[in-house]
Amino acid sequence: MPKALSIELISGSLKEGIPVTDAAERLDRSLGLETVFCDALEFDSFWLERLFEAAGIELSFQLSGVHQLFGTLGAERALLLEEIIRKTPAPHRAREDAQRYVAAYCAVTANHHL
Repeated sequence: MPKALSIELISGSLKEGIPVTDAAERLDRSLGLETVFCDALEFDSFWLERLFEAAGIELSFQLSGVHQLFGTLGAERALLLEEIIRKTPAPHRAREDAQRYVAAYCAVTANHHL
């Protein structure tokens, strides 16, 4: 399971509420020194910074826009990835968004003849 999707394992406990410090520590421990790609960088970084500030913990992972990931694929694959994502709409929920992006990325990178 990709690490981005493993964050969703944390979300079940968030419904009932856990201390801010626990939430930040779980994210930090789960993601380590990874780069986390998101489709709403400004929004996501705003709330992530608030969480970690409230917990008094420094982020060990980096948050980047998903379009930076697209750039690593080359122009043809990036266009294909965007097309796949556009054709697979999902309600804006973290799990559905992450699954949609991971599925599109896997489809594009598994297709080596492009």
